Amino acid sequence: MNRFNCEGYIRINVNQTTNIAKIEVNHNYLHPPTSENSVSEEIKMFIQENIDLLPCEIYAKLINKGLDLSIKQKQIHFWWTKFNQNRYIHHENSFQSALIWMKEQNYYIILNLTEPVQAIAFTTGIYEHLKKNNIHIHECDIDATYNTNNLKFELYVIHAKVDGVGFPLAYLFLENNGNCGNGTRTDIINMFCKQMKLQGLNPEFLLTDKDFAQITASQRIWVNTKIQLCRWHIKRSVEARLASNKLSQRNTYVGLTAHHQFSFIKNTFIPPSPIPKGTIFCPKELRKEVWKIMDKHFIYIH
Repeated sequence: MNRFNCEGYIRINVNQTTNIAKIEVNHNYLHPPTSENSVSEEIKMFIQENIDLLPCEIYAKLINKGLDLSIKQKQIHFWWTKFNQNRYIHHENSFQSALIWMKEQNYYIILNLTEPVQAIAFTTGIYEHLKKNNIHIHECDIDATYNTNNLKFELYVIHAKVDGVGFPLAYLFLENNGNCGNGTRTDIINMFCKQMKLQGLNPEFLLTDKDFAQITASQRIWVNTKIQLCRWHIKRSVEARLASNKLSQRNTYVGLTAHHQFSFIKNTFIPPSPIPKGTIFCPKELRKEVWKIMDKHFIYIH
């Protein structure tokens, strides 16, 4: 859009006593009107017809068709986003909207809870195809994503590995609204796993991260399955710990308790920290060697 130094302004003064607003508009210098560069209905229709493409791909196609260059890619992205929302937003409540959309898409919903937290679980249909082709699943893993959306929902997946290829079998969308304590999360993951076992899923090995809710639920459902920690998660945790110089310490000292037992100790006394400043937990040059030793042990026990 062309811009001009016209020294224009709009000033609004509101008298709160009389509830009267005085509006002053000033435009000192005339200039050519700005050109109309809104997105036409024809372009909007083209975006809808190519909605499965990325906005940049749609924009490139429009340029090849002779699109007015005053229309920017951000405008195409805006309408692409708006039209896409119409495809999956079916209710003002995001949870209900997702439920309606999955039913429209004929996903098989295996779990639908509203109390004490909202949760939806559904299968992708891949497991049924694997069973039809007599493909036995020896190994599965459970993984999750956290803090990836503003509604505080967690997404879990049961993932099968067949000949080095990964297949997502089922997903669990679990609300974390502060009511997931007292084993609630574990119980819901337990229901999720149980539904998959009822469909015949019984792997010999199950990989998971260090999330105790996942581990506990897996052990309850697949009693004879060997539960293993995922090597990638172990490596990431070990490397992060070795790179951190923050040493864990248990501060169980309570000054008032010490004073009651020994009156000569002031209740304001704080014992000195046993960790000297500048302490390096693990020197950088030793970290790879430490991981090699731990990795060798991990491979041996598994």
